[in-house]
Amino acid sequence: MSALVEGTASAFEEMADVMLRLQDLHGQGKTDTDEAEEVRCVGDDAWYRLSTEEKRRADGLSSDLLMLSGEETLSTRDTVPMSPEQWRAEYLGARENGDHWRVLELLRHPARSIDEKQVALARGIVYFRLGLAQAASAFFVHAWRLSHDPDGRLVMAALFLLEDRWEEALELAQEVLQDRADDATSLLAAGLVLLRATHEERPNTPPDALQTALRLFERALAQLQADPEVQPQADLERFARTGLAACHLLLFRQYGGADIDGLRIADAVPDAAGELIRSIDDQARELIPLAA
Repeated sequence: MSALVEGTASAFEEMADVMLRLQDLHGQGKTDTDEAEEVRCVGDDAWYRLSTEEKRRADGLSSDLLMLSGEETLSTRDTVPMSPEQWRAEYLGARENGDHWRVLELLRHPARSIDEKQVALARGIVYFRLGLAQAASAFFVHAWRLSHDPDGRLVMAALFLLEDRWEEALELAQEVLQDRADDATSLLAAGLVLLRATHEERPNTPPDALQTALRLFERALAQLQADPEVQPQADLERFARTGLAACHLLLFRQYGGADIDGLRIADAVPDAAGELIRSIDDQARELIPLAA
């Protein structure tokens, strides 16, 4: 994770996690619960360890997170006092110069030509580059849900970044299975979550997660082969085939493996499967839409 402000990155990241957790609890109607109060106490401690500049940036993140609960929309924002052409020039200049915090400031007062999905996606990209994976994932999920023609790369990004919020990743994977089952990239993303859940023996993993992951990788590969226009074709097919190999390895072990001349071949499966899953993780990272 990248350092946001030299020497105090951990306090800022902790504050960001607190705000995301409070946003989740707010969405669940649990704002006034003991759980929320405990989270706020953690936030109070983190807040006093922030520098003045970090507090300003934390206030900005808090404002951005209102988008996720529908309390901030393009219609409720103040437009920036410059022409769309001037705004675009300043936005592109800040992005090209790597001035991520200035990009976020401009996105809080966007040109009218930019819709909510574009703002959410851009925020996700910036927070990803700043090292705030959980915030990035939240905005990627929001952009995906706003999409009439969903981009599977958003699902890939969201699920890949939800590593520290595992139950949420599983819920999103189930949502993909139920509602967005025609997109090969979405199927690959959901398959990866279920595969990792099985391999790492995560809590609340569905008992049929591995078999489901296998079917998802098979369906994704079949769709890719049926539609050669899907891009990046070679990368996605490699992802699917690697996922299938990892699933078959784990199924081999799950159903007893093999005993040849006293050697337990299945004993080597976890390490081999882990190598394959790490390879898939690397492939998933390359598919995250950072160039938007």
